[in-house]
Amino acid sequence: MSLGLHKQLWGLALGALVACGGVAHAQDTQSSSGGEEKKPNILLIVSDDTGWGDLGPYLGGAARGMPTPNFDKLAEEGMVFTNFYGQPSCTPGRAAIQTGRIPNRSGMTTVAFQGQGGGLPHAEWTLASVLKKADYNTYFTGKWHLGEADYALPNAQGYDVMKYVFLYHLNAYTYPDPKWFPAMSPKLREMFQKVTKGALSGKAGEPAKEDWKVNGEYVNTPEKGVVGIPYLDEYVENAALEFLDEAAKSDKPFFINVNFMKNHQPNMPAPEFEHKSISKSKYATPSWSSMRVWATSSRSSTISVSPTTRSSSTPWTTAPGRMSTPMPVIRRSGARRAPIAKAVAAFPPWCVGPDM
Repeated sequence: MSLGLHKQLWGLALGALVACGGVAHAQDTQSSSGGEEKKPNILLIVSDDTGWGDLGPYLGGAARGMPTPNFDKLAEEGMVFTNFYGQPSCTPGRAAIQTGRIPNRSGMTTVAFQGQGGGLPHAEWTLASVLKKADYNTYFTGKWHLGEADYALPNAQGYDVMKYVFLYHLNAYTYPDPKWFPAMSPKLREMFQKVTKGALSGKAGEPAKEDWKVNGEYVNTPEKGVVGIPYLDEYVENAALEFLDEAAKSDKPFFINVNFMKNHQPNMPAPEFEHKSISKSKYATPSWSSMRVWATSSRSSTISVSPTTRSSSTPWTTAPGRMSTPMPVIRRSGARRAPIAKAVAAFPPWCVGPDM
């Protein structure tokens, strides 16, 4: 890797710190013992198909009949960025997020489907692999969508651990289901059933293993080997909380990348959120899950966190305000055992466009 690219990735990996420069306190990067610089912990939260115009900070929220108080609070305490580079679909956008490069350079220019194999080249440098050089613990959970080959999975791309990782767009898990596609030919259905991988977990240097299959039904039965779409983000959320609880016990810096599967269609909310919004729609889950992860990272007395939230792709609909632009939100906590410092929201110059 060239020196220039190495510097570029470092800049992207720690872009939050650059953006925070005017408001971050010196105590944020100092240890409590010898005054030595303490590397920041980084929490990157990515949602799927969340329209920027749906959120309060971008003139959505209550103005559109669907308040987003959690996101509004993050934005009010931080900074809101509106400049970005867009990509036309999910896989290119996620490749840009991970590598800091336009997807043409990594070859990840089209949406990855099940059965295709391949994926993000092993030779690529990612946020995680660069941060490993700085002795970070790295962790990935949720939607990956950057290929099926072993070399393309998170545990081969700089992440120490991947847990409950999903390789496709959400509706791809409905393809093998006769309830969703009753007219599909038996041969095609058999193909989808054979090649579609479910939730994957594994450690670096070890083969990833399938935890359970995913389908488009209201079932939550991991003990029977299947979990439905409505419940996937609960597993992503819990995996993130588990990691953060463990990370709080160590002084080693960490980078955790949390990628929720929603709001991508099909719209199948977790039962506890169905029709809970003012407009009686079904869109509360991602905000709640994101805030639980953020709250856990912020309340810990042993970590300081610089989380970023951004939308990985825009909704399929063409309603006003649904172009590919950033979501607001970095929250930076104070130093160890210190009160939470002023929140900061930053948005590095990559975002993505409509998903498939």
